[in-house]
Amino acid sequence: MSHKLKRWMAVGTACFGLIVCGVFVFNREHPSAVSLIPIGHLSGKLPLEREVEAVRQPLQPTGDAAADAQTVLESLQQLADTTQSFRVRQTRHYTGEISGFAPIPSLIAGLRPNQLVLRYENWVGGLVFVSDGDRFRVNREHDLDESLSGSQRYYLEGAAPDSLDTVLRHIDQLSLSPPTHAFPELELMALLPFTDNVAEFLGSRGWGTVKWMGREDIEGRRTEHLVCSGRVCRLKAGGGSDSSREAKPADPASEPDENKLHLWIDADGPALLRKASLSDFAMTYTDWALNPVLPDKAFELPSSHGYQQIAFEFPEGGSWIGRQAPELQMQTLSGQSQQLTDYRGKVVVLDFWATWCGPCLRELPVVAEVVDEFLDQDVRLLAVTSESDVKKIHATLDRIDVNVEAVLDTNQQSSAFGVASIPHLVVIDRQGDIQAVHVGFTSGLQESLREELARLTQ
Repeated sequence: MSHKLKRWMAVGTACFGLIVCGVFVFNREHPSAVSLIPIGHLSGKLPLEREVEAVRQPLQPTGDAAADAQTVLESLQQLADTTQSFRVRQTRHYTGEISGFAPIPSLIAGLRPNQLVLRYENWVGGLVFVSDGDRFRVNREHDLDESLSGSQRYYLEGAAPDSLDTVLRHIDQLSLSPPTHAFPELELMALLPFTDNVAEFLGSRGWGTVKWMGREDIEGRRTEHLVCSGRVCRLKAGGGSDSSREAKPADPASEPDENKLHLWIDADGPALLRKASLSDFAMTYTDWALNPVLPDKAFELPSSHGYQQIAFEFPEGGSWIGRQAPELQMQTLSGQSQQLTDYRGKVVVLDFWATWCGPCLRELPVVAEVVDEFLDQDVRLLAVTSESDVKKIHATLDRIDVNVEAVLDTNQQSSAFGVASIPHLVVIDRQGDIQAVHVGFTSGLQESLREELARLTQ
């Protein structure tokens, strides 16, 4: 072998070694989202702890859209009451104007009361949430644009939530910004049958008024189609084998499409989610396992090495009720500074709203009317907005013909009250403790608020 050939071989070997080292270093600095957590122990057919008995009667439409919807929700609640653990695979599909985006897989498994693993990834990164029963950790990884170096890698950890229901109720507080929230809300809908109260949870997310819409065939299964208004929810559920009765659908035109949550729920056996959609997103659910035996390794916390920590703790008991209200710096429309503690000794109703929010503009006059009944008992309504266009706020209030004390959230503090969607109502007693929370313009709000204020002013 010539000296020249040997020299070229040496150079080639050195270059190859540099490439291998470079790939190794790059992968250490930019781990794939897929590496966030292994899921092999959650794959395939899992042994069952016990079978779920599902004796369900086909829905017989009564002509009362709300009552028929409640029947479907009750079937979900029955499943929740008979299930201790579960596993499901999910795939998010993009529809509408963003239909060209690639589908996104995720996996979620849970063991009551409070062990949970959620693995979610997309084309720019991924996240994993794990609660082992004592502690929880969320790892979020977001790859930056090619023009930027590195990736954004964050984690949250703290005491484990007391229940799966707590996780659902505080999705939006688990923020790993920048650039996105930790929890994709649609993925968490898999937990819906395992919340403490299905109907109450939908209401807490703003989807509180449920109506039956009629029957549809979804992926070869006959389904019941429901719609919830407020923030608006559509719920679709399997309908059994009786097709002798055809019903006219309810009118969903009261809310814009982007506010509607659609769910398709199987009726042939347990009331399992098969599909969900929200605006431009659609989710399919496959590979369900109910009451599987989940190994301890499934709930091992992911490593936090190389991730930047962000502080978070679940509210004690999973609820804002009974907690001291955070301080809130405000400014009146005339420019005067105020803070929430200035109202100590009065019952305060905080209504977080915006001029562009349709449900807010329907809810605000209703809330104002109820509060007016208690003005002589030191009850005050503060309509809190994060907007700064005072002229627009005045014009909007004039247009809906409501006279309220509107204030500006000058320091953008609404998140301290758990505000993730609006309208969001917080009722605070004379001692400054939160006594009630209402999310969305839901049915029965007027009566509930009146009862709460009557109790707090006795």
